[in-house]
Amino acid sequence: MYVPITNPLLGALNYSWKLPTGVQAAECANAACPINRALTPPYAAGAVIGTPVTALRIGNVAYVSLNGEAFPEVRHAIASAVHDAGMIVGLSLGQDQLGYYEPAFAWAFANGETPYGSDHLEYNVSPILGDEIIQTQVRNLSALGFTTDAIAIPKPEDNDYAQALHPGVQLLASPFRADAGSNGVASIQLEGICGDAALQSSLGIAKSISQPIHFDFGDGTQGLKACNGRRTGYFIHDYAPGTYHLNLSLTDDGGDTTVWPPAAHPEWTEIVVYAPFTASISAVSDGSGGVTYTAHTDGGDGNILSYRWTFADGSKASGATVTHTFQSTPGATLVVTDGTGTSAVANA
Repeated sequence: MYVPITNPLLGALNYSWKLPTGVQAAECANAACPINRALTPPYAAGAVIGTPVTALRIGNVAYVSLNGEAFPEVRHAIASAVHDAGMIVGLSLGQDQLGYYEPAFAWAFANGETPYGSDHLEYNVSPILGDEIIQTQVRNLSALGFTTDAIAIPKPEDNDYAQALHPGVQLLASPFRADAGSNGVASIQLEGICGDAALQSSLGIAKSISQPIHFDFGDGTQGLKACNGRRTGYFIHDYAPGTYHLNLSLTDDGGDTTVWPPAAHPEWTEIVVYAPFTASISAVSDGSGGVTYTAHTDGGDGNILSYRWTFADGSKASGATVTHTFQSTPGATLVVTDGTGTSAVANA
């Protein structure tokens, strides 16, 4: 796929890779480092840049490379034009790093000033990059056998533009889904994100934020976490098995309060903890050295990703039920993994 380079800064940084090593080092020390990227066709030719754009299919799941840091509208536009994929996974920075990009209709918002200050324009190689990747990936997915529209029409997200007038607050949690450990709880890493009202900040009239974020952890407990810069920093909160909806609120020094999540989307801060994940084995011998092993699990999220067996003689197998013939003492170790990534071990 090819697009014109309309950003002179990024174009210059790309071609400055041709400079001698010593000059490159001086450039890095005093300005910006050259971009380590191929300068010959098909990757670059004058003011045109080329990049590979790839889609993979596994069953009904599609994986698409996003050759840089795409705005959400890019992946959503691809997904809107594909009608029989169970999931479309966008691989950010896949195969290339062409900076931030969005559909052309949103390019005006990436000016670095309003409605919020950013470096999106500075690191945007071309205003049509997003549209080109959208259309190319729709063609790729069609070639992989998915039912697609002839062309994808990017459109704005369902944004709450009025929120730009109010302070911002948001929650990050890792993971949002987890199995409790042997102690009966899951330790979830949380972080609060905070910021001045975006539009007011761009115009230089923002009200500062000196108050902490108020956390309602959804389990009957609450707490305050101070914002240092734009974040609270990571901290741990323990949850017993169950489903929890967290709520955050932030008040700026002008008395304006924002709550998170919006009332219509409590699932945006939903944390689910499953019962501890355990495994066991039943074994049936045929009397002549053959043993049939069956895996059993309890707890967890109910989605088993893999059963991995290692037998006493060192051989291996996979599957919920396996049969193995031993020449000497039988035995097996099972490692089973569920959808949260938690593994349980059992021996027989």
